[in-house]
Amino acid sequence: MNKKHKYYIEEDVIFSAGIEAIRKLGQEGNEISFDHEKISQISTDNRNPNQYLAQTFFDDLDKEGEYSEKRLKLKTGGEVILDISKDRKKDYTHITRHPGIKFKLKIGGIKVEFPQFLVYGTDVLKKGILELNHFENPLGDEEIAETIINPKKLKNLDQILEAENENLIFNNQFVNVNGGLYFKIEMPMTSDKEKKRFSVNSEEPNLLLLNPSECGYNYLKFDGGFKPRNIRQQLAMNNLANPNIEKHILAGGSGSGKTVLAYVSAINHILGTEKSRNILGGTKDRIVLFKSNDIIGNKNREQGFLPGTKEEKDLPFMKSYIDAHNLCGLENIKFINLLEGFKKGENKLGELYFPLRHPAIEIENLIYSRGRTFENCVVLVDEAQNYTPFEMKNLIERVGIGSVIYLIGDPAQIDNPALSPDYNGFVYAANIDLKEGHPRMSMIELNKNYRSQSAEIMRRQRAPND
Repeated sequence: MNKKHKYYIEEDVIFSAGIEAIRKLGQEGNEISFDHEKISQISTDNRNPNQYLAQTFFDDLDKEGEYSEKRLKLKTGGEVILDISKDRKKDYTHITRHPGIKFKLKIGGIKVEFPQFLVYGTDVLKKGILELNHFENPLGDEEIAETIINPKKLKNLDQILEAENENLIFNNQFVNVNGGLYFKIEMPMTSDKEKKRFSVNSEEPNLLLLNPSECGYNYLKFDGGFKPRNIRQQLAMNNLANPNIEKHILAGGSGSGKTVLAYVSAINHILGTEKSRNILGGTKDRIVLFKSNDIIGNKNREQGFLPGTKEEKDLPFMKSYIDAHNLCGLENIKFINLLEGFKKGENKLGELYFPLRHPAIEIENLIYSRGRTFENCVVLVDEAQNYTPFEMKNLIERVGIGSVIYLIGDPAQIDNPALSPDYNGFVYAANIDLKEGHPRMSMIELNKNYRSQSAEIMRRQRAPND
């Protein structure tokens, strides 16, 4: 984009990118404007689904600079004009992703640009496992050549980086050498006195050799007879149940096992001995489940009036978790009890216990989560690709001390018409975590389909969207 340009941000970009749209376009001294009156009206309209996003946008905008009449001078450069005439709007390049808005503006002779700063890319999801597939010496160094041929002789991370010419490594990343043995990168961590904030020493990483027959079960208290079908599922299941990891990104296509892996791992976090249930920070209190209500076909349909309690009304959206519940060997535990709460004597599973009296699973909607803090629980975000980056940012900000968060998604299964595979909250969060170097995150992409051959073939196709 040109320096010192005039940009007009359409509301679809504001509700997608939030304050980041202002920051990005304000660089290099650009002048920015948007429909201040309309967005302000939305922020006070309880019936508008974008009310929360509009309110948050204005809250963030107030922190971005200093106001002077109807102008906001940004700290990061540029200026926001809060009120311009309709005639002056033609002087601005309009920023939108919406095809209908784009067509209408071009018909009117107005210049339109796509918000390139909203494209994040899906390649980041593959970085959880660094693949080294050298079967011969690529560098002419005997020591490195021997190391590559025999992974057991790997001594340190420098050899990996030199062989792969790769400079992006992070804590809890896996390394697969020659398609054989797996290693895990573990960086020494330090914390503050309260053990609430952590940092890693990236200059002294450890390379831990993993035993494939064990690496899927180190942290599991309960598996219900469910066994991972491949090494990636094994690594993911172990990471998801690891109490030392705060944030998990689990990607994979349809039939890859994302839901069942996340469910059995989340159940492990809330199960505990009768004694440990009373220890804060030992066992998580509950699972807080976020799941978008975008329906297949890119149509956000209302749930309508359904009979029964709130929990019974939510059951149609929980079918994938009911299936996972049964696959995990929990047939004797009613899924509805996880939503409504257990009575004494009903919450025992072998030698372990579910939370008593309060629900083990709380179904939450982002619209109603403003101001909430989810402490000491598992925040499970399903179908994360159907949240906008702006929504995902605000959702993750709800996660409190002692909690872990799972982001589960597949960029190829977008049901929100405002999103695309390379522009959604799922890939946005993954890119941010790598950019910021989150010290307690893990990332795994599941790359195998375990449904029918018909399902696998169709997965590779593109179909017109009605």
